[in-house]
Amino acid sequence: MLYTLLDWVTGYSVKKCVQLEPLTIPYLSPLVLRKEMENVLDQYGDACCLNSPEFIDHHPIIYWNLVRSFFVSILFYLSVQSISLGFIVARVVKTIARSTGEG
Repeated sequence: MLYTLLDWVTGYSVKKCVQLEPLTIPYLSPLVLRKEMENVLDQYGDACCLNSPEFIDHHPIIYWNLVRSFFVSILFYLSVQSISLGFIVARVVKTIARSTGEG
């Protein structure tokens, strides 16, 4: 049996690795997600801690949709920033070209 360097260093064989099933969670629209969060907060009050393992175990759909919406909002923010930055750079280049007489 052949071992890779990683197997030798870690002491594990690739055949010993456990294959996990992919995690599939139903998608909740932002409106439904907000309503579900309101229901959870009404039910548990301020004692509901969103980062506790109990919340994740009892409300996995809400938790993973919150994580998804967080990353979507970050990607949107970054894409808007890159568009804005591209516009600013193009404007600066155009201004420099005009001032040097190339434009």
